[in-house]
Amino acid sequence: MLMRIHSDTGRIDTLPCSTGESTILALLTEQVMRFRNAIVALVVILPAAVAAQTTDSLSLQGRHMLAVGLGATGTREASTSASGTTARATGVLATLSYARFVSPSLAIEVAATAFDASASVSSASTRASAATALLIGLRYAPPQLAITPAVRPYVSAAGGPYLRGTSTSGPAGINTTTQFDGVARLGAGASFHIARHVVLGLEGDYHAVRGFDVAASDPTGLSLTVGLGFTWGR
Repeated sequence: MLMRIHSDTGRIDTLPCSTGESTILALLTEQVMRFRNAIVALVVILPAAVAAQTTDSLSLQGRHMLAVGLGATGTREASTSASGTTARATGVLATLSYARFVSPSLAIEVAATAFDASASVSSASTRASAATALLIGLRYAPPQLAITPAVRPYVSAAGGPYLRGTSTSGPAGINTTTQFDGVARLGAGASFHIARHVVLGLEGDYHAVRGFDVAASDPTGLSLTVGLGFTWGR
C-alpha cells in the first residue's frame, strides 16, 4: 500500500500496491535507515578517534634519550711565544645528558657539562684548569608546541654543583685545587627525530654561576649547543 500527500490541502490518500512493490519499498526504507545510522556513528566516533590518535602520537611517555652535545658558541684560541704555549676555550665545550619521560610531555634529565678549559706551558711551570657542572632537572615538551610528531620544541630547567679543578706544576712540585659552587640553567630548544632511534638537538641555555677567581673566566651567560642522541622505549 502506498500513500500520496497533497501539498495544497495536506490530504493523504492511500493507494493500493502489489506485494512486490511493498517488498521493494520495505527494503529501500531499511537501507536508508542503515545508511543514516552509519553516518551518525561516523560523525560521532571519528572526531574522538582522531583526537585520541593525535594525542597518542605526540606522547613521549616511556621514552629514553641519551645525547652528546658540542658547544657552538664561546671562543677557542691558542698562542705560542718565546715564553711558552697557551691554549684556552670558553663557554660550553661539551655535554652528556640522559632524559626519561615520566609523563606524555615531562622528562627528568641528568646532564654533565664541561665549561671553560685552559692550559699553559712554559719553561718554569705548567698550568691547566677546567670546569664541570653536574645538573639534574626537568624537560617539558608541550604537545601544543609540536610542529609535527618528529619536531618537538621544549623548555628545561636544572641545577646542581659546579666545580673547577686547577693543577699547577713547577720546581716546587705539583699543586692541585678544586673549588665548588652551585649553578642554575634555563634552556629552550627543539628535538628533531630523524629516525625511530636517532634524534638531533638544538638548544640554547643560560647558565648562572659565580666565577671563582680572577684567573678563571666566569661561564655565566648564553650558550648554544648542537647534539646527537639515541632514543629508545615505547
